[in-house]
Amino acid sequence: MDDKRPLVGFNFSVTFLGVDLENNLDNYFQKIRGIQVTRKIEEIASGGSNNYYFKLPQNLVYENLILERGFLDVQSPLSKWCSKSLEEGDGEINTKTVVVTLKDYSGKKSIASWSFYGCYPVKWSFSDLQSDQSILAIETIEIAYSYFKKLSN
Repeated sequence: MDDKRPLVGFNFSVTFLGVDLENNLDNYFQKIRGIQVTRKIEEIASGGSNNYYFKLPQNLVYENLILERGFLDVQSPLSKWCSKSLEEGDGEINTKTVVVTLKDYSGKKSIASWSFYGCYPVKWSFSDLQSDQSILAIETIEIAYSYFKKLSN
C-alpha cells in the first residue's frame, strides 16, 4: 500500500560529489534553504492601452543554497573546501555538485532529489554568541550554483 501522507521536511541528506568526506558529521545539516528558481519577466506596455502589460519570459534566477548545522571544530574536507574558496584569496574556485535528497518518514527511502551544479561557497557565517542562552553554535554555509535539476526517483 502506498503512503499518501504529505511529505515531511526533516528527513533529508546532503552529498557533496568530489569532496571525500572522511567525517560523516560533514553531511548532517539541520536546515537547508534556497531550493528555488524564479523566471524573470519583462513587462511591456500594450500599445494604445493602459489596461495591461505583456509579460515576456526572460532568464531563470536561482537562489543560493544555504546550509545550516551545529558548528564542528574539525578540519574536514568540507571545511577545507570552504576555506580555500573564501579565505585563501588566490582566485581559484573549485566547483562541486551537491545533491539534496528528501526521504520518507522512516528516513530509509528517497522520495525526491535535487542536483545542484557548479557549486562553490560564497559566504560562511557563525551564529551570535550569547552568554544568557544555552543554544548550539550554528555555522551557515551559503553556496552559489549555476542551476539545479530535480532527479527522478
